[in-house]
Amino acid sequence: MRLFKVVLVVMLCFVLKHNSYGQQIPKELLAVKQKLDAVETASAKATLNLDISFINMPEKYGEIRYEKGQPVQFTSDNFAFIPKRGLDFSWNNLFDHDFIAVERGTEEVAGETLKTFNIIPNDDKATFAIMTLVVNTSKSQITQADITTKKDGSYALQFKYEGSNPFPSFVEAAFEVEKIKIPLNFMGRDTDINRSAMREDGNKTGKVLLQLDWL
Repeated sequence: MRLFKVVLVVMLCFVLKHNSYGQQIPKELLAVKQKLDAVETASAKATLNLDISFINMPEKYGEIRYEKGQPVQFTSDNFAFIPKRGLDFSWNNLFDHDFIAVERGTEEVAGETLKTFNIIPNDDKATFAIMTLVVNTSKSQITQADITTKKDGSYALQFKYEGSNPFPSFVEAAFEVEKIKIPLNFMGRDTDINRSAMREDGNKTGKVLLQLDWL
């Protein structure tokens, strides 16, 4: 935790030194935002799996609906929980707040240009403390996000896309949190939960796997 604070302070000092006249959104992130803003509505069939040692849940199905300017909605007949961190395809948690972006490097992978940014919020209302994004600059898609939140632990998100679709076809959300905040009573009667293991001290880790078939 001390190391994280030191890194954060060093980054902030560096950014303030080089951005004393105000911060503009990098063109690569602006292109991602513009691509998402061009979509008014979208919907998808969703298949969800959990990889959590103390939760045994069969594959679940549902539907996702995206509407511009609104939170992504998830509906299912037998499953009420969906991980918000893996569902913010609009990236409202980023673009709704003022932030500082620091470019960390560029690499070529399979003929695609990937650029990494560290993001620090300038808004106290932002739910994250620091975020690292990897952007496919050729297709204006976020392919990876490492998010440290203020209250809900940390998340590492991996996104896969079909072609140039603005929304991912597959999401892997790995998390590390101190307390699992899942409405367990709404996970379905066919789900087995080891509650004693869930209540043990220490951080809890796991993965949420979400397959999306956009209509």
